[in-house]
Amino acid sequence: MSDFEFVSIILSIVVGLTITRVLAGLAAIVEHRGQLHMNWLSVGWATTVLSWSVAFWLGTINDTRGLETWTVGSFGILLFMALGLYFLAAVALPTRIQAGVDLEAHFETVRRPFFAMFAAWVVLSTVSALIWGSENFIRLGPPFWIGQTASLAVALLGFLAAHKLVHVVILIASLSMTVALIVLRMYVI
Repeated sequence: MSDFEFVSIILSIVVGLTITRVLAGLAAIVEHRGQLHMNWLSVGWATTVLSWSVAFWLGTINDTRGLETWTVGSFGILLFMALGLYFLAAVALPTRIQAGVDLEAHFETVRRPFFAMFAAWVVLSTVSALIWGSENFIRLGPPFWIGQTASLAVALLGFLAAHKLVHVVILIASLSMTVALIVLRMYVI
């Protein structure tokens, strides 16, 4: 097996756990939907983390497939990014979703840690692009740079703002940007 295959397997396991965490939480919400104090922001952010996980996995597989030399730094940054996604998935929805759970109260409790981790994830993503070299960073171009700047602004706004309407707007913007990224890149597996 090549180094890429080992790295992609480890990253795929972590991303798979992230996706499992989100889907299990969403399934529990469907199961107990009539007995929960519903909050669509929690569901929306969990769905957004799911889309980020897919985009991360596809992007990582496509962008690193031809890499012949792996360093602790190049592997470590991708591993920390995958672990960051898992953290976001674990925080987006309560660990135990059962009758009587208040998703709105949960969102308010985890809002700041969630958006702090989101901001850290954006910074890690930028560092990752730089680790692969200046040619790679230039190749990613303005869509990447603008997307990273917008994502960091969304994370900081989510961290600072408590108003529900602000969170609805940034949620829609984040999910839309991620879906657009996946569609525009038209990843090849």
